Amino acid sequence: MNYYRKDIDGLRAIAVYSVIFFHLKIDFLSGLKLNGGFIGVDVFFVISGFLISSIILREVEKKKFSIKNFYNRRARRILPIFILVGFISSTFSFYLFLPGDLLEFSNSLISSIFFSSNFFFWQNTGYFFAENQLKPLIHTWSLSVEEQFYILFPIFILIGLRYFKRLITPLLLILLILSLVLADIESSDGSAGSFFLLPTRAWELIAGILCTIILKNNDYFPRIIRESLSLMGLTFIILSILFFEEEMSHPGFITLFPVIGTMLIIIFSNENILFYKLLGNRFLVFNGLISYSLYMWHQPIISFLSYTGEINSLLNKIYIIFFLIIISFLSWKYIEVPARNKTIISNK
Repeated sequence: MNYYRKDIDGLRAIAVYSVIFFHLKIDFLSGLKLNGGFIGVDVFFVISGFLISSIILREVEKKKFSIKNFYNRRARRILPIFILVGFISSTFSFYLFLPGDLLEFSNSLISSIFFSSNFFFWQNTGYFFAENQLKPLIHTWSLSVEEQFYILFPIFILIGLRYFKRLITPLLLILLILSLVLADIESSDGSAGSFFLLPTRAWELIAGILCTIILKNNDYFPRIIRESLSLMGLTFIILSILFFEEEMSHPGFITLFPVIGTMLIIIFSNENILFYKLLGNRFLVFNGLISYSLYMWHQPIISFLSYTGEINSLLNKIYIIFFLIIISFLSWKYIEVPARNKTIISNK
């Protein structure tokens, strides 16, 4: 199993742009809308579960895993752009927002600093409310979910490998099923907590972990199987982006479509098949590499422009996307990449 896979970056690009197009409410030819663009976050969760578990399990096998080093890498990956976006958003909010909106922004900023903004937005709003377009940091709820997962999963793995190694996979399957069922029940009841909280999102991250376990135990599949199931996976994701609706009970059983689609790509795609070249082309890989910056910048920019009434035409939305790409590339090249280099920025 390769450490770096271009197709995963290509998949990240599809996921992040589906979210951006959804938030910009862009109409394509014949009025086609990406109504289900919000499922890009679900794709990200599966990818995160896969990548993090791959790193942890590989290091545990080599007896090189350290929780301290793990959190150091997470901090280098997440915090630099997070801090910059928070600072810039605070500055614009101070000058643009009315007092009530500024107070709410301040509370959301504080909660996001402690990676608990998913709790804040759960208590104060739903994800699909129209006024959420004016909330610069509402997208940080997904970061909070991931960080809460990152706290629990390494501990689970270390304890599991020591005391009940053979039960890890069955336990993960049980947790996945319980989380999925809970998510469907809560979503059917209209609970905002189902969208924002870890217990109802954990199954998507666990789905990524199971991909790691499957590939670790069996990485051989005939080429025709790889091509067919990888393409099927991408089809599931694209159909979900096109036809999912905000009114659906999501996350829940319906969310299995994009989640299984992502799993199929992770498990069956590799560099020896044509599909890999499709997702691993330079354009998608480039946007996948800057996807974290794209995700972090898009909501504040859309929010502030919406607040001032500047998003009113397709042309303006296209300009916003180009600006997003430029600022995300710059922040990736000059902030993200250097922050991960210990020779440039020491652990201290």
